[in-house]
Amino acid sequence: MWFAMNLVIFIWKSYRLYYTSYNLRWELALVFLLPCMNASRIKLASIGNKTERLAPLVWSCGLAAPTILGFCFFLKLQTYVKNVSLGIL
Repeated sequence: MWFAMNLVIFIWKSYRLYYTSYNLRWELALVFLLPCMNASRIKLASIGNKTERLAPLVWSCGLAAPTILGFCFFLKLQTYVKNVSLGIL
């Protein structure tokens, strides 16, 4: 759901607001990469928890920092932060 909503918002922003192509490319790349990274982190944590192995849990914790930074970027640091991006309607 987050991915679909963010993609729709970025399409709207690219038509209605001035975006440099550089910023738009990087922000759209993050829209596609962040859900993949988050799903990988959750899958690794689940595997590590079920098998009681340390390596997947360490990798999951390692992926937590970039995932958190990615979500913080979309909440506060992107080029145009709109109320709809924050979930405030």
